Amino acid sequence: MSQVMFKAMSRVLAVAGVCAFALPGATYAADTTDPLAAGKAIALQAKAQLGGELVQAINREGTVGAVEFCNAQALAITEDLSVKLGASIKRVSDRPRNVENVASSAELRYIAMAKAALADGRGAEPRMHEVDGKWVGYYPIVTNGLCLQCHGTPTVDVKGDTLSILAAKYPDDQALGYGVNELRGIWVIAMEKTGAHLEDIVRTRIYLTDASYQGEVARAHA
Repeated sequence: MSQVMFKAMSRVLAVAGVCAFALPGATYAADTTDPLAAGKAIALQAKAQLGGELVQAINREGTVGAVEFCNAQALAITEDLSVKLGASIKRVSDRPRNVENVASSAELRYIAMAKAALADGRGAEPRMHEVDGKWVGYYPIVTNGLCLQCHGTPTVDVKGDTLSILAAKYPDDQALGYGVNELRGIWVIAMEKTGAHLEDIVRTRIYLTDASYQGEVARAHA
């Protein structure tokens, strides 16, 4: 199999976190020697795609525009990426905003462990396990300051106009009241055991818009 040129054209934006982009249409099935890293590459790709488009929505229409974007397009984007990357990609939470993002019992167990690790100052580590002949990885989604514009304390972090549209779009919203460095949810990446491998990635590249994030980027990209 020819090598996949994985040229990660990435920007770090506070709302998006560490980003990495793959070539359109590339398939990244699980590397049996390091499925955890293979899943991480897919999770970063999904995070980058959503984060980049979310930033554009904020630039156009502010936080209210971000809520509109997530409501109308977030699920469709992850489903499209699942097809392009040849893996099942989803975000789930124990406190979901969208009812489509409710965590399963197995996912809830990992979320509880990850929250405990964050509370102890150890950091939430991703996990990988085998389910029905596939690798299934869990990758934590941790809040930063800009996340609080939509997920923080009502009327303090989340302003009135944003609260109004959240109530209209998500009547069962449970995703408010977060602080910085808390587990918002997880990426769940399910991959077949055959296909491209981690060693097929021949080059990555990171671009920073803010040099203060270089330490965080280096840790995540290692």
